Amino acid sequence: MNRNALVIVFIIFILALIYLFLSALPEREDISLLSSDSNDNATAFYSDALGFGFSYPSDYFITEHEVGTGERLQYSIVLMPDTQENRDLVAGTLPPREAPPIITIGIFQNNLDGHTTEEWIQGTSFSNFKLSDEVLKVVTVGGTSGLRYNTTGLYENDNIVVALPSEVYMFTVSYLTEGDEIRDIFENIVRSVTFK
Repeated sequence: MNRNALVIVFIIFILALIYLFLSALPEREDISLLSSDSNDNATAFYSDALGFGFSYPSDYFITEHEVGTGERLQYSIVLMPDTQENRDLVAGTLPPREAPPIITIGIFQNNLDGHTTEEWIQGTSFSNFKLSDEVLKVVTVGGTSGLRYNTTGLYENDNIVVALPSEVYMFTVSYLTEGDEIRDIFENIVRSVTFK
């Protein structure tokens, strides 16, 4: 066989290997942020300072608050359906009342304490773990291991906590009934999370 024929066979062999490799990869799950009958688009949130990003439905809006003491970072992101009533509630133009079911993401400084996820959940009041059934389930968020648990209070809550060396991320959704759409939206947001 001459040299040109060997090069062609080698190229075909490499292309066949690439094809086999790519076809063997699992398909990436398509993140549908709302129910299948909705055509709304997703909106991206990313913060280099907070070290993570996620996608959320375009018919939700975000409010952000620094809630730390100045000595420690504590940041809160709240997502809720984008309605005039909810915007008025956030703006304080409505009489005080209970907030509707919402999705919250709390970011807590961890580089001073170096908590594991379980230590943080069981050892801080922010986790509300005392209001849970104390059942922890392992989950993966953004390629990182975390823990999931449920709490009860004014609303039922699904909580997911991921502790990284510099921050702890707590994702929570409040809801009234098991079938509430906000729970599906929460799951899709969590699936879209990326850490830097």
